[in-house]
Amino acid sequence: MNGYNSFNNVQLEQYDHLKMRVSRKKPIYKQVNSYLDFCANVRQMSRMTMHAKECALRYLIVESGCQDLQELTNDMFDKFVKAELDRGVSTRTVNGRTAHIVAMIRYFREMDLMIPLRLPLVFKLKEMPPRRVCYTKEQVNRVLKKCNSDLAWCLIKLAFDTGMRISEITNLSVEQIFGRRIHFIGKGTKEREVYMTSECMERLKEYRVKHGIESGRIWLNDWGYPMSSDTLRRVMKDAFKKCGYDNFYPHALRHSFGSDIQRQGADVMEIKEMMGHSNVATTQRYLHSLDGQLATLFNTYKR
Repeated sequence: MNGYNSFNNVQLEQYDHLKMRVSRKKPIYKQVNSYLDFCANVRQMSRMTMHAKECALRYLIVESGCQDLQELTNDMFDKFVKAELDRGVSTRTVNGRTAHIVAMIRYFREMDLMIPLRLPLVFKLKEMPPRRVCYTKEQVNRVLKKCNSDLAWCLIKLAFDTGMRISEITNLSVEQIFGRRIHFIGKGTKEREVYMTSECMERLKEYRVKHGIESGRIWLNDWGYPMSSDTLRRVMKDAFKKCGYDNFYPHALRHSFGSDIQRQGADVMEIKEMMGHSNVATTQRYLHSLDGQLATLFNTYKR
């Protein structure tokens, strides 16, 4: 494969929790690699989309036990779904991974590959309401004050200042930073521009000097390799847990960013642009300024 990192040439440290060892003898690896190569080179899908596809297909291979797509049955697929749920994966995530798998199956059927899986029997799971966790500026500052790790401080402050997604922060490089301004390609391959505070900019400079980072990716481990999103997620989660916030996840800081600038007086259209959303409906799901205030509103307007 010349376009995409195939399963036979993968950086296993990102997926070591799967205990996977690639075998060239299983046809499914060659099949999946050809599909990923098509998505990357022909469809030109974004890095985030490719990562999601690769992750979904890895779990399918490991948890279904399938060795050849021409042998993939509904029983194997159900085994994959059950394994996902048993591991505590949310139904929303399972549905997302299922969508990637179904897209691959349809692609191969167009390529005349016979796959016994019956798609009408692949059901979308009922999803629980998405988690709504939001932190105030005071709560975030409390966590920052108790941070004993410069990495955790920079990650949390950067996420709250800019509203960047964890994948965007993970892939942040020196070449994307211009003073307080950060220019990068975000979700949907859209060019985005965000700004951090002066305090964050100075601490980030100190972090780079301390760790000798002059170019390329900023977040490197002790061996000089880029840290994964999972690693950065754990660092941030540990910092919040020390302050008593056990339900933290990185995207909560994106919600917190949107709600915070709304409290500062930004209107929905301004927030939409600052968060890089394509439509206002998406932005409105991120705003939590009325959370916990419904009783007061009802008392005010419906006495």
